[in-house]
Amino acid sequence: MAELGSGPGHLVLALLQGCPHITHYCALDFSAAMHDLARAHLGLHAAPVTFLQRDFSDAAWAQGLAPLDAVVTLQAAHELRHRSRLPALLREIHTTLAPGGMLLYGDHYEEPGPKANGLYWPREQQAAQLVEAGFGRVSVLLDLGGMALYRAERTP
Repeated sequence: MAELGSGPGHLVLALLQGCPHITHYCALDFSAAMHDLARAHLGLHAAPVTFLQRDFSDAAWAQGLAPLDAVVTLQAAHELRHRSRLPALLREIHTTLAPGGMLLYGDHYEEPGPKANGLYWPREQQAAQLVEAGFGRVSVLLDLGGMALYRAERTP
């Protein structure tokens, strides 16, 4: 399992505590400082975590990771700074997953109005972008109004 944009380790800690069957977790972040914060936050829970400093705006971010059973990213994909860069990231995630592997993708969505900035897809386009990247069985797990969590599968 890998997390893109792992930050200070809040999600990995929740997943490790809630899913004791996770035996290896790869935390990817572009910031060494975030990895240091995550190690401190995780404490003894850091044992199954490998910390990799990777920038997922670089096409080689996934080098050496495949095949993965699952990838999770939460409020990190928009760090690419424009939604036009997200399709390439999603395609790379797709190729990194093993057949049947799962993506949990959570991020904000653009809502109509003056705050539109090009970082996020409009809500009605998020699932379509996952399908276009090759994912199947795409479903919304949670929509908080302004942010949604999707489950998508690399279908064989």
